[in-house]
Amino acid sequence: MLGKGDGRARPSIWGVVRGFGPLLVLLVLAALASAGQVLAEGITNAGDDLRDGWYPEQSSLTPQLVSGGSFGQLWSASVEGSVYAQPLLYNGTLLVATETNKVYGLDPSTGSARWSSTLSFGTPWKPADIGCADLTPNIGVTSTPVIDPTTNTAYMTHKTYASGSSGAARWYMDAINLTNGGEKTGFPVELSGAAQNQPGETFQPTTELQRPGLLLLEGVVYAAFGSHCDITPWKGWIFGVSTKGEVKARWVDETSANNGGGIWQSGAGLSSDGPGRILFTTGNGGAPTTAAPGNTPPASLGESAVRVAVQPDGSLKPVDFFAPFNAPEMDSFDADFASGGLTVLNDQYFGTSAVPHLAVAVGKEGYVYLLNRENLGGFRQGSGGADKVVDRIGPYGGVWSRPAVWPGDGGWVYIPSAYSSNGFLRAYKYGVSGTGQPTLALQATSADAFGFSSSAAVVTSEGTTAGSALVWIVWAPNGSGTGAQLRAYDPIPVEGKPVLRWSAPVGTSSKFAVPGVGAGRVYVGNREGKVLAFGSPVTPALTGSATSFPTTTEGSSSQKTLTLTATTSLTVNKVTPSSSQFTVATTTPPLPAALTAGQTIQVPLTFKPTQTGPVGATLAVETTQGTVSFSLSGTGQAASAQLAVNPVLVAFGGTAVGGELSGTATFSNVGAAPLTINAVKLPGSPFGASGVPAAGSTIEPGASVNVNVTFKPTAEGTFTSEIVMETTGGTGTIGLSGSAGPPGVLTITSEQNEFGELEVGKTASKSFTVKNTGGTNVSITKSKPPSGGAFTATTTLAEGTTIKPGETLTETVSFAPTAAGPTSGVWFLNGNDTTGLHEVSFSGTGVAAPQTFGKTGVGAGTDTFLTDRKRVNRYALAAAGSVTKLSIYLAPTATAGQQLLKGLIYADSAGAPGALLAVSEALTFKSTNAAGWYDLVFSAPVKLAAGNYWIGVITGASSYVAGFRYDAVTGARDYNANTYTSGASNPFGTPTIDPEQTSLYATYLPESSSGAPVNTAPPAITGTPRQGQTLTEHHGTWTGEPTSYSYQWMQCDSGGKNCAPIATNGKGETYVLVAADVGHTIAVQETASNLKGASAPASSQPTSQVLPLAPVSTAAPTITGTPQQGQTLTEHHGTWTNEPTGYTYQWLQCEALGNGCLPITGATSQTYVPVTGDVGRTIAVQETASNAGGAGAAATSTATAKVLSAPPANTAAPTITGTAQQGQTLTEHHGTWTNE
Repeated sequence: MLGKGDGRARPSIWGVVRGFGPLLVLLVLAALASAGQVLAEGITNAGDDLRDGWYPEQSSLTPQLVSGGSFGQLWSASVEGSVYAQPLLYNGTLLVATETNKVYGLDPSTGSARWSSTLSFGTPWKPADIGCADLTPNIGVTSTPVIDPTTNTAYMTHKTYASGSSGAARWYMDAINLTNGGEKTGFPVELSGAAQNQPGETFQPTTELQRPGLLLLEGVVYAAFGSHCDITPWKGWIFGVSTKGEVKARWVDETSANNGGGIWQSGAGLSSDGPGRILFTTGNGGAPTTAAPGNTPPASLGESAVRVAVQPDGSLKPVDFFAPFNAPEMDSFDADFASGGLTVLNDQYFGTSAVPHLAVAVGKEGYVYLLNRENLGGFRQGSGGADKVVDRIGPYGGVWSRPAVWPGDGGWVYIPSAYSSNGFLRAYKYGVSGTGQPTLALQATSADAFGFSSSAAVVTSEGTTAGSALVWIVWAPNGSGTGAQLRAYDPIPVEGKPVLRWSAPVGTSSKFAVPGVGAGRVYVGNREGKVLAFGSPVTPALTGSATSFPTTTEGSSSQKTLTLTATTSLTVNKVTPSSSQFTVATTTPPLPAALTAGQTIQVPLTFKPTQTGPVGATLAVETTQGTVSFSLSGTGQAASAQLAVNPVLVAFGGTAVGGELSGTATFSNVGAAPLTINAVKLPGSPFGASGVPAAGSTIEPGASVNVNVTFKPTAEGTFTSEIVMETTGGTGTIGLSGSAGPPGVLTITSEQNEFGELEVGKTASKSFTVKNTGGTNVSITKSKPPSGGAFTATTTLAEGTTIKPGETLTETVSFAPTAAGPTSGVWFLNGNDTTGLHEVSFSGTGVAAPQTFGKTGVGAGTDTFLTDRKRVNRYALAAAGSVTKLSIYLAPTATAGQQLLKGLIYADSAGAPGALLAVSEALTFKSTNAAGWYDLVFSAPVKLAAGNYWIGVITGASSYVAGFRYDAVTGARDYNANTYTSGASNPFGTPTIDPEQTSLYATYLPESSSGAPVNTAPPAITGTPRQGQTLTEHHGTWTGEPTSYSYQWMQCDSGGKNCAPIATNGKGETYVLVAADVGHTIAVQETASNLKGASAPASSQPTSQVLPLAPVSTAAPTITGTPQQGQTLTEHHGTWTNEPTGYTYQWLQCEALGNGCLPITGATSQTYVPVTGDVGRTIAVQETASNAGGAGAAATSTATAKVLSAPPANTAAPTITGTAQQGQTLTEHHGTWTNE
């Protein structure tokens, strides 16, 4: 396919050249060699090697056409065997391969067979041989082939027997001529032998299944293997066979010690994003157990996303991997990571400059992972040993489907799920977070359920043109595939739901088998040995819509009426549903019904389910113009209670030791009768659960109970547990996993940043770094950069930014003074670590722009300097300032060599040079220098008062080397009696007065003329406004170069007004909050002073209200009441400091001696009634007091005496036996009593 970087929508090469010969294909490939990333070398599963399911060249499959009445089933062709491989269209031939090892070349327009072939050694293998019923009754060609358009050859694998029709199995790779079905010379090639990376490991063909679509990459066809029903021995294998029939690669993903790591991906093909790069996911068994970075993959790679690289000898080597942090637990829960495959996101439409290469992966656990293809993430490399991935969302239900992608409209991903009794089609929107991180967000969930075995989606469109796309999927009601439908959805959901545009029945679908696409048609192969083509134009004798029934309880029924409209004159003779769960009543008009074009017939339908979950069927309407079929679907609900759980696993990810994460475990009653909870088994530490329903409580039909589960680790490591609910509707188990590492540490370099002096109107910048030097993520909770003054942040560090362990962020602040004088600013930073508030300070002094006096222009006259000469001129300095340098215009002469010069400043004495005030550093001017201005710099600024001064130069040896420029001005002087070596000091010598005013000037900085300081930015306060905490004042910005500061802290009302000075300890730069400040806000006044006087006070913004200390217990709570089953115990508050405003309670069941106390689930009110399970134990209560400052530490009461049984209560009276006669014995027999 065309490279993504060619600037156009992505048409398929093969769609463009289809119908032409292989020669043109070769020419097109050559022309595209430099066009960018080539997305596929062959016609392949899901449209290209990215496996995104996008077919962008289908301009004729418009939404308007599909729903316009002329789109429908074009033909149905019979083939021998079930079709699991995706039909592929190339060069005018539709390739279909079956599970009986038959291959067909069909006419895509009519379905007629142009040729058919039986593959060599063609007896299909029977999975019943090893007791696996996943795919029955035969295994032949299961995976999608790949077509090499350069040779018109289709490559595929098939399973058969080593001999005859029983015994050991064999796998072969075939090469079939697409023109006539003949086998290519050198094929078939047997797939067997030892792994190149594990020479002691030999391929076991009997227990291996080749499910993923084949990949053609640089002249080699790659086939991946997993298991049949996890029957041992099995491992994940990849074979590579060249198009010449040579086995190049035999790679296995597990060591001999492990079974597992199967590569099956629900049929999705191996992915590739470039030469020599293959990506895929693996399943249960042999998951990594030791933390490792992605670039050092372990020998066992179960439950992983893997990238292997093709080596120069053709073998494969793993170079990157990612495994979820809880991969070992996924093994035990059969939460297979390979069930969803891996989809590469197109670089042209997805990714950022920081993460330009993305992939999406998802499995049975239901978490959707966004991965960086250049650094997949390794194992437990994230914060606290969690995942190091671009993004993880969910869980949204287990998935047996490759993600499909629509790059238009901003980017969408479509994934159907299938868990518990049903799943849903979900749409995810691509985007970028506020911190620039790529993300996926759930945007829509289908209104009706999707059953297990529904296919992955494919997307058709005209490039990325908005309004041209459709999402196609084979909907299946359950694993049987009976009553399946081909559906087309709009790509953009409405009000959180995908919009179903069109559907049609397709018989019994094959598990997870995706529809084929090509030439404006959609092709579906099914389990019945049929291939159906859908396209336009069709003119059905009757038109009508698919009928979907509401969820209906077993034993009950729902009714709907289907209206069918005749498009021509006909008679409707018979209406027959394919499933007995749907029935038809008497139609209106009754059958046989003669209709003319435009007339309608009403078909009353009843849905009476006999099973739970989605149900599908076909309504066949027989007419004199042929049979027309319509889709029926509904969802059956169990008549009894039925428990469902979601998700299978709650994976908390990572946190710091001492941190806390929370999640939700959902237990639902998907039956039609109330469900009674018998018991809930809570998870072990460090997991917890709250909101747990009590034993004996019920869940109504259709209702759910959400249990809040928490992870609070107190030590480093990876932890697992589970929460189990036992009910009258079954037992549900949800696994829990989490990891903990050392806390994050926010480390900042350059917390003090001094800019020094900077000229007003100019800008300088300084940077500091923010790094997480700890072991878990740090989140930025406060980020207040300087603003509104001379300092401005030019980078953004947003609150909420997550900094991963080892990650460094660089922030930059600019300094642009607008006035002379010192100024400062602070960037306040805080993270959710323990390092507290960071104050990154900035200071600098604005100085006035330099001024000049002297001759700044280049004179018209030229002259040269003689040896040992002084030249000075008198100028007026208008205002006091500090001279930093003199500048002189020099030019080389014809004399070679060099000449030394120094700058001079003399005081004026009655119109003549007086005292020598300053001499600059020496300047060496060479005859090779260019003409221009040269600086004579003073080692320290020369402070001068306003007045007249003489400025100039003294020259050293070597006459005539340095030329200078001048203009004739009366009064210029040339002093030549003093030698350079004797210096510039007096005797001055006899002056020669001439009219040459040298092009020379002084640069100076004017002194400030300001008086007392004036505030230009108020002071600020840092610190936590809580009793006992310290507040710190930070200087505001002032003019006039303050030399000292004074402070006055102010106590204000809760709204920050009516402020009054704090007399005690309120005059320092810091202030410690006391009890009297609680409920008030605090401000500070700052006064700045210099030699000119003191400023007016400047006030800060007030803090938020000062919070009290949290309550502290001084006396434990007490319990009153009789500790007896059925009696009420009442808690009475203990004594607390700091005025509590609320209390919470937790009753505890303790051992007989009052120790070993454990929380009683649900016992959180101020009273508690002991139950049977409390008898013989003691009861205590924990009380926690809180106020605006937070919750205090819990206080625990003394335990009660042992709980006694309730007194016996009679439930049946005693009886008497014996004869009521004098002398006879009567005997009493005990009645029935409760409480033993």
